[in-house]
Amino acid sequence: MSRFLNKIYHKLQIVTLEVSNIYKLFIAEVKKQLSIRGWKYADLSKATGYTVGTIEAFMCGARESERMANCIAQVLGIER
Repeated sequence: MSRFLNKIYHKLQIVTLEVSNIYKLFIAEVKKQLSIRGWKYADLSKATGYTVGTIEAFMCGARESERMANCIAQVLGIER
């Protein structure tokens, strides 16, 4: 791989890690808010319109979706 492509690849890895960390922090806040409310994923599912499976995938980090994060934030009153 050329030096140029190596630099791009490295920067892409850094950006990916930063985005992943942002989602981890958001997920931690969502878990905190669910606990405060006494909610389960099923309650969040009903409030957002997403299936429980989709909520579970998002919360374990298997699915990253800005649209879904915004919807959850709105329902829970979390700033993004």
